[in-house]
Amino acid sequence: MAKRRRKDQPEVPEQGVQPRRHRRLRQQEAKTEQRIIIGVGIAIGLVVVLLLAAVISEFVVQPRRAIAKVNEEAIPVSDFQRRLRFDQDNLVNQIDQYVQFSQQFTSEGGANPFSQIIQQLLDSLSTPERYSLTVMDSMIEETLIRQLAAEYDVAVGEEEIQLEIEQQFGYERDAVPVPTPEASEGITDTVEAPMTADEFQTAYDERVAALGDRDSLTEAEFRALVALPLLRERLTETVPLEYDATEEQVHARHILINADPEPVDAGQAEADALQRIEDARARIDAGEAFTAVAIDVSDDSSAAQGGDLGWFGRGAMVPEFEEAAFALQPGEISEPIKSDFGYHLILVEEVNEEEDQVKARHILARVNATPDPASQQSADAEALAEIEAIRARILAGESFEDIAAEVSDDDSNADQGGDLGWFGRGTMVPEFDEVAFSLEAGTLSEPVKTQFGYHLIQVEENDAEREVDEAELDNRRSAAFAEWLRAQNETAAIEDNWSLDYVPALPTDLAEVVQQIRLLLLGGAQDPVDPVDPVDPVDPVDPADPVEAEVDDHSDNSMP
Repeated sequence: MAKRRRKDQPEVPEQGVQPRRHRRLRQQEAKTEQRIIIGVGIAIGLVVVLLLAAVISEFVVQPRRAIAKVNEEAIPVSDFQRRLRFDQDNLVNQIDQYVQFSQQFTSEGGANPFSQIIQQLLDSLSTPERYSLTVMDSMIEETLIRQLAAEYDVAVGEEEIQLEIEQQFGYERDAVPVPTPEASEGITDTVEAPMTADEFQTAYDERVAALGDRDSLTEAEFRALVALPLLRERLTETVPLEYDATEEQVHARHILINADPEPVDAGQAEADALQRIEDARARIDAGEAFTAVAIDVSDDSSAAQGGDLGWFGRGAMVPEFEEAAFALQPGEISEPIKSDFGYHLILVEEVNEEEDQVKARHILARVNATPDPASQQSADAEALAEIEAIRARILAGESFEDIAAEVSDDDSNADQGGDLGWFGRGTMVPEFDEVAFSLEAGTLSEPVKTQFGYHLIQVEENDAEREVDEAELDNRRSAAFAEWLRAQNETAAIEDNWSLDYVPALPTDLAEVVQQIRLLLLGGAQDPVDPVDPVDPVDPVDPADPVEAEVDDHSDNSMP
């Protein structure tokens, strides 16, 4: 019979078996560890998902978003960013051209005539946020042009695009090869051999590869950009445009004699002119008639008519004068207005809003940097006497052309016998314009006084409906097309989704270029900037006309 175990004797667990309490603890710890592992896995998974979402958003979703839409046609952000880089590279090349011009045309210690243009381009390059808006506007217009070209069945073929690219690269298919020295022993001058087809293809392939390396345009985008001017030109020839191909013109010569007294301090001269105009205003405010004061004190040729300027429209006067005149109500007198001619008081007599014209009088206090009024009067009298003597010589039989070449103070045409060529109404200052268009062909004017001095004018031909020259016709056609395109733009459905998030920061290499050029402008660097390849397919910059696209011409009438 088995022995019974005493109740107070502790139970000894079998070997390898844990007490129940320990097993529960172990199970709880295992569950906790499992929860931690699951939590960490979920957290890691969420981070991966978020990172993947960010990558997809940046490199897939966002580039496919439209930064703008033109009649439902999207301009993807990725296209915009590549074009921005392309145009930024082009800016660097333009800056480099002006840097080279400045080194060629700036004398030692002299002012740099291109510094302002370089600074403007630098500002555009170094502010991609602002410049990006210009790029986007260009892409919107280009998209609209392509849509309009399709609407008017206008197209540019691949062969035309290819020929344009070849021309830009300097390759001519039919160029005559330069003979080798062996074939022509008598040739001593070095003649650059024309580019061969293989050389062109190599250069073109390198250009396309460089575009890709710089995250710039694709080859298709590059070719489309080359095609755009051709497409625009063809569209200009196709769409209905309104512009005048003829105008009243005269062909004239002139002789100019300047009144040239000794100059004095310009600052004092300006102060004196301002004081005179303020005194004139005080007399009018005290009750004197505007016309009487104008006759008494005005330095303008209209003084004898009480300052009467007649009717004139916008664009006829210098900007400062025009802005003040069109802001006045009938009967109002302006404050002193400063222009290149001096200080003015303007009285608006009538307004014709339908034709956007005003009829006004004015008083001019010219800023004459002369020792005193008597000296100015003496110089003016001498100029008038000289021009009258010249007129007498011409009437006595001497050649107008010979005398103009001998005595005229207009350096721009004196050596051509004073020939001004054909010009239309409004091209010259009003006094000159009025006389030139009143003369019969072959007749000689009386002395004509303008702000430039005294003139003699001889009209050689006149034509009430003469065709304008080709350059002017192109300008008018281009202006008419720009106006037509503006109207098309206003009626198009354009959606602008520009956001700063879509504008990449200025690339490091271009930021270094900006710094290098700034140092150069400050005199801290001597070497020209390395140009960035590739360049925009545009005509090279002309140093004689460096601000053609940068500065608006606000002059009113040119000097003949």
